[in-house]
Amino acid sequence: MKSLYPTPAIRAFSLIELLVSMSVLSLIMLLVFQMLDRTQITWKKSRDAVSEYKDARTGFEAITRRLSQATLNPYWAYTSNAAKIASGFKRESDLHFVSGPVPNVLGTAPAGSGQRATHAMFFHAPTGFSNLAEPAANSTTQLKYKEFPNLLNAWGYFVEFGSDSSDRPAFVNSLENKPRERFRFRLMEFNQPTERLQVYNLGLRSLGTGQSVANLNAWFLNNQLFGCNCANNYDGTSASASNDISDRTIRVVAENIIALILLPSESQTAALRADLSPNYYYDSRAWQSTQIGLAGGNTNVEKSRHALPPIVEVLMVAVDEADFHRYSQNKQIDSLTKVTDCDFTKNLFAKSANLDADLAVLSKTLSDLTPEIKFRIFRASVRLREAKWGGFTNISASN
Repeated sequence: MKSLYPTPAIRAFSLIELLVSMSVLSLIMLLVFQMLDRTQITWKKSRDAVSEYKDARTGFEAITRRLSQATLNPYWAYTSNAAKIASGFKRESDLHFVSGPVPNVLGTAPAGSGQRATHAMFFHAPTGFSNLAEPAANSTTQLKYKEFPNLLNAWGYFVEFGSDSSDRPAFVNSLENKPRERFRFRLMEFNQPTERLQVYNLGLRSLGTGQSVANLNAWFLNNQLFGCNCANNYDGTSASASNDISDRTIRVVAENIIALILLPSESQTAALRADLSPNYYYDSRAWQSTQIGLAGGNTNVEKSRHALPPIVEVLMVAVDEADFHRYSQNKQIDSLTKVTDCDFTKNLFAKSANLDADLAVLSKTLSDLTPEIKFRIFRASVRLREAKWGGFTNISASN
């Protein structure tokens, strides 16, 4: 007997509907995977960029932090006339601040060192750095002057192109299959321990006028034990027989720093920005020096005499390690003489009025390379807290 109600038909997806839904699902999955891949690539690039410029950022922060502590500790001294009678006051200091192009500040590089580039800066600051150790009562070693955090030190920064062999352990360099040398530009930091401070030994104030730059800068250039040009910074010899200090007064802060530009100025306004150091050169002892530096043939020695510049604009250019490594392999940069193939700042940063134009030229040079070298420019205006800037140095008795 037939049912009075018909059996309902069983409905299902057709082959065409299945194909369409699978195509839509595949398209959605493809888009999701592409988004995930792009996100992963972006995250990796960001992570690599942060990691790559980490040392450069650390070095830049070290420069700005130390520089802001610079001091000359000036004082007013009597001046006498021909009759040996006090006639006024003149600002004096036993300390020193100097910055500018490497040839003006560092002179000829010592044997065994690298090729130095762009600018250099040296100053004194109360940072309390000490590394003279002595045995404690419990037979452990501790710093002798650790309780004096404001002791005076000498500091400095410059860029040097050279090998990494001097920064390797000695046994690595003696291996038959030792690693290949890596020639790079590096940011170097000079730090002179407080117990080895040289500036007071030299008596700069008593030297008088007509002094060579080498004499005035001997406190950080001396070729004995505690200057940036001393042999133990480059040949690994011990600094002293008792071996109570580290062998080196300079250290690598960051690699792939191709330029360090320093512009002392009175103000950040356009009119005064390049007035104080038109050739980038500034020397608190220019009044003693035979070198022309501050303003060409019209060196303003009285304005800079024992005075810190109120502001120092600091710029640092860091390049990508992977890009520079590829470039160095293509150019076969395997010795100091090959610095000519990677000195992208040659003939730049000589006139402070051309600072922005020179930065544009450097940027274009790096971008036009095939393949290009990625880079980053770090820039900050550092105010020197101890700068006592008044535009005068002498006070006569009649005033």
